[in-house]
Amino acid sequence: MKLNLLKLTNFKNYSGEEISFSPQLNYLVGANGMGKTNILDAIYFLCQGKSYFQSNDRQLILHGENFLRVEGNLDLAKKTAQVVIKFQAGKKKEISKNKQPYRKLSDFVGEFPVVLIAPDDTLLIREGSETRRKFIDSTLSQFNRAYLESLITYTNLLKQRNQLLKTSMEKGGPDPSLLQIYSEQMNAPAHYIFEERKKFLHTLLPVFQSIYEAVSGGTEKVALSYQSELAEKDFLTGIKANLQKDTLLQRTCFGIHRDDFLLELEGHPVKQFGSQGQVKSFLIALKLAQYLYIKNEKDLLPILLLDDIFDKLDPFRVDRLLQYMLDNDFGQVFLTDTHEERIQQIIHRLGGNYRVFKVTDGSLSQLEL
Repeated sequence: MKLNLLKLTNFKNYSGEEISFSPQLNYLVGANGMGKTNILDAIYFLCQGKSYFQSNDRQLILHGENFLRVEGNLDLAKKTAQVVIKFQAGKKKEISKNKQPYRKLSDFVGEFPVVLIAPDDTLLIREGSETRRKFIDSTLSQFNRAYLESLITYTNLLKQRNQLLKTSMEKGGPDPSLLQIYSEQMNAPAHYIFEERKKFLHTLLPVFQSIYEAVSGGTEKVALSYQSELAEKDFLTGIKANLQKDTLLQRTCFGIHRDDFLLELEGHPVKQFGSQGQVKSFLIALKLAQYLYIKNEKDLLPILLLDDIFDKLDPFRVDRLLQYMLDNDFGQVFLTDTHEERIQQIIHRLGGNYRVFKVTDGSLSQLEL
């Protein structure tokens, strides 16, 4: 998949910008705070229908304005698609392809695959289980519509069940028959999600280990393991056993919404024992494994967005990462950096069809290097 043209209106710090990209390598250079990451987020927004960094679309609109528009021309499986996303404060977001509107966001998700690696992604390793579940869910939702629908169904039912547990305490406790109905409706999507997550991590593990070995030079051993309560007992049995606890705490204490996966380096949790360089290498390997997983499942090269990925990597790991990118096809790549000299070294190393853009507050200009 390739993004040929991007048009921005009132997106973050860009009042109006039109950019044509290389089909292979695109470098965005400039000082921090100029808007390099905003370009990557605009591409992600165009492909996923939502920001990678902001949960509220209102925060994406240029200060002082009340609407935004993002448009792109994408090549997908020998066909060209014009995607337009419009959002006005207080109104529903509109997404269209070739002037045909999408009825709902879930119909759009996954059609234009993209993977973004950003500095704050280290939270995937250092923070709680929710960030790791989101990583799995965002990956599987890009190509597995049944997974996305099951996740939406389970999440909505979980909210309703939790709401019942909270509001019924004043009435002497929740209605057992109503709780049972919610539990039975959650059963099928819970088991489907569990099985798909288990298969995903089983497939991802050897790819992830291979990439980490390439980046680290093969000196460190890493592992991923899936942790789910459904591995020990089926959903209905587990949720029934936790009924008293649910009633006391006023929330659902058993289910796939508590899943996690353990990230290990040399047999120890990487978030506790990994150095900054090891954590960054772990993250890059995990996200590149995600990229290759989506590529294989969709038989399509996603767009790869790399935001300041060389920060906190020693020269040895930078060199190994560049070599890995050189030896493997990652389709169209967008890479940001504050160091123009480093970009020149990367260009010299990787070669290929490339464009370099200088980013200054809210504008881009193409450089000839």
